[in-house]
Amino acid sequence: MKRIALNLTIAYIIGIIMGLYKAICIILFLCLFFVGITFFSDFNKIGKNENFWILKYIHKLIHKIKSICIKNKIHILSLIICIVIGYIYINNFSNRWNEISKNTKVNNILAKIVNLEKENTYQATFKIKILSKGKAQNKYMLLKVNTKNRIYKKIKLGSIIKFNGELQDIEIARNFKGFDYQEYLKSKNIYGIIKWKSGEIVYKGDIIPSILTLKNCIIEKAYEKMNNEEANFFLAISIGYKTNLSKDIKDSFNKNNISHMLAISGMHISYILILLKTVLKPFKSKTKSIIIIFFLLFFIQLTGYSISVIKACIIVILNFLAPILYRKSDTITSLSISALLILVENPYFIKNISFIFSYIATLGLIFIYPIIKNKAEIFELKVLSLGLIKTSNAFFNFIISKVTYFIKEIIISSISVNIVLIPIIVYNFNSFSILFILSNLFIMPFFIICLIISFVLIIINFMPINLDIIYKFFSFVLNIVLSISNFLSKFSIFNVLIFTPNICSICIFYVFLVCSLYIKQKKYIWNLLNKKIMFISIIVFISIFLIFFVRKHDLKIFFIDVGQGDCTLIVTPNNKKILIDGGGSENSEFDVGESILKPYLLDRKIMKLDYIIISHFDTDHVRPEFLRL
Repeated sequence: MKRIALNLTIAYIIGIIMGLYKAICIILFLCLFFVGITFFSDFNKIGKNENFWILKYIHKLIHKIKSICIKNKIHILSLIICIVIGYIYINNFSNRWNEISKNTKVNNILAKIVNLEKENTYQATFKIKILSKGKAQNKYMLLKVNTKNRIYKKIKLGSIIKFNGELQDIEIARNFKGFDYQEYLKSKNIYGIIKWKSGEIVYKGDIIPSILTLKNCIIEKAYEKMNNEEANFFLAISIGYKTNLSKDIKDSFNKNNISHMLAISGMHISYILILLKTVLKPFKSKTKSIIIIFFLLFFIQLTGYSISVIKACIIVILNFLAPILYRKSDTITSLSISALLILVENPYFIKNISFIFSYIATLGLIFIYPIIKNKAEIFELKVLSLGLIKTSNAFFNFIISKVTYFIKEIIISSISVNIVLIPIIVYNFNSFSILFILSNLFIMPFFIICLIISFVLIIINFMPINLDIIYKFFSFVLNIVLSISNFLSKFSIFNVLIFTPNICSICIFYVFLVCSLYIKQKKYIWNLLNKKIMFISIIVFISIFLIFFVRKHDLKIFFIDVGQGDCTLIVTPNNKKILIDGGGSENSEFDVGESILKPYLLDRKIMKLDYIIISHFDTDHVRPEFLRL
C-alpha cells in the first residue's frame, strides 16, 4: 500500500479520537471484524436469492472487504495496532496529567522561566519548566505572580527560580459546551497552575548565552526602538511572542478571517527560506540544505515550540533531507510524519485549535487549490484571447502579468483555505466574514512587507547600524495594515453570525467534501449508483432529519453559570425564548455578555430572544454589555 506513513497516522488519530470519546467498543468491533472476515467468515450463501437484491450489494461489499483484508493482512493488522496504541496512549496521558496537576509538591520548586503568557495590571502569568525531581520534572506549568511583588520585575526569560507556591484548582466547563480550561491546558501541554507565595531567583539567565537570552534581547530591542503597539505586532509575527498583542488587533483580524497572519505558520517559514536561500546562494546545495535544517531547528526553539512552526519546519526539513538521502520528497507523507511526531509528544494536541487550523488549511491548499487554479487558468486564457489585458508596451505587459499572478494566487489560496476551514471557524468563533477575499487581497501585500522587514530587523538589530529609517518604514507599512483591517472589520453586515454547528453536521460537511473530490477525480463513479441505492439513501437521510431536527418542544429551564450573579433561560413549548437577568460583576472588567452569555445562546442554537426580564438593576444581574446583545 502506498503512503504507509499517512495510513499509520490516520489510524493513530482514530485511536486518539476513540480514546477521547471512550469508544472502546469500536476497537473491539474492528479487531473482531478483521479476524472474523479474514479467517472464519463464509458468505457464499448470501445474496443468491434474487428477490433480496439489497443482499447482493452487501454480499459484493463483504467479499470486496474480505479480499482486501486477505491481501493486506500485515498492513491492516499494523493499522489496528496503531489504533489501539492511540487509544491507550490518550487515556494514559490523561491519567498522568490529572495525577501531576493535583498532586505536585509546591515547596522548594526549582523551575526555569520559559515564556510570559499573560500580563495585566494585577498579575503576570509565566510558563515555567519544572527542574525539580519528581513526577512533574521537565513538565510545563503556569506560575502566577502578583505584579506588586518586588521579584516580578526581576524575572526574565531563561531565569531559574526557586519558590514556594500554592497549587490551584483548574476549572472545567461550567455551562453547556462551555470553555473547559482543563482540556485547554492539556492541549497546550501544561500540567497545572501554581500561585507564587515566596522564593528567589537562583540564576538570572543573562550570563550564559542561550536561545531564551537571545529572545530577551529581541524583545528589549523592539520595545526600545518602537512604540508598544508596533513592538507587540513585530514580536507576534517574527518570533511568536503575542503576550501583549492588543485585543483590538486580534478581534479585528478575527472578524476579517485573517487571524492566521498573526500565527507563525508555513507562510512565515516560506519567506524565511527565501531570505536564507538568498544569503546562502554561494554555498553548494547539500551544504545549503544542512545549514537551513539547523536554522529551522533553532527557529522552532526561538518561537517556543509552536505547533504550526513545528509542522512547517518538519515538512521543509524532510523535503531537504529527501535528496540528501536519495529519496523522493512527498508533501502528504511529510505532512503525515509531522502530525504523527507532534501527536506522539502530546496526543491532546489534536484538540489544539492551532493544530486543527494548521493541518486542515494545508490540506485545503493541497487538494482544493489545484482544482480552483485549473479553473482560474482556463478563465484567464479566455480573457487573454479577447485581448482585454494586453497593451503595446512590453514592460507594462510584464507588470500586469506579475500583478495579475499575485492577485490570482491570493484569491485562490484564500478560497481554498476558507472552504475547508468554514466549519471549524464557525464552530469556534460563531461567525464568518464574507469579506475574507478582500481582506487577504488588500492586507496581504503590506503584511508580507512587514514580515520581511521584521526578519531583516532581527538579523541586523545587533549590528552597529542606524536603523531608524527601516523602523519608520516598518511603522508606516504596519499602520496601513492595521488601518485596512480596522476599516474592513467595521462592516459588520458582512460578518455573518452563526449558531454553533454540532459535530455530526461538521462530519457530514467533510464527508461530502471528500466524496466531491473523489467524484471529481473518478468521474465514472456515477455509473456505479443505481436508482434503488439512491432511493434508499434519500429515505435514510429524510429519516435522520426527522429524528434529529423535527422534535416536539417541551418546557425547558436552564440556569447559566455567569460567575457572580444570576441568569436563567426558559424555552417554552411554543419555542419562545425568555431570558431572566444576564449576570455580571460590579468591579470586574470581564465582559460576561460577550464571553459567556452570547456563546451559550449560540451553542443552544438561539439567535433571537423573544423576551428579556430583569429582576432588578444591580450589576450582578444586568450590565451595559448585556444590553448590547
